[in-house]
Amino acid sequence: MVPVHEVTAADATLVALLVAAAVCLVLLGAILVGPFRSVRDEPPIDPAAENRLLLGTDPEQPTGEMPRISLAEAPESTPDDASLSELRELDDEPHDDTSV
Repeated sequence: MVPVHEVTAADATLVALLVAAAVCLVLLGAILVGPFRSVRDEPPIDPAAENRLLLGTDPEQPTGEMPRISLAEAPESTPDDASLSELRELDDEPHDDTSV
């Protein structure tokens, strides 16, 4: 006679737990990998707006801060002859090297 292998409740529970774990891993992978493409396609958020969102404030509401001016936006000023002549006069003064 061939011995009959009986399926016990422990075996059925183990199989059910393994199937549930496999389904959970597949769902976790779908949750992590799925939105990557759409997130990468979005334009980056302005750092000031991102900071306001992280602080829990409305990014559209004015903060009362003065806007920063970068060097690219700053108006170029050329030195005039008066300021250059003052610098030339400073350069022409004799230096006293006898100090201790």
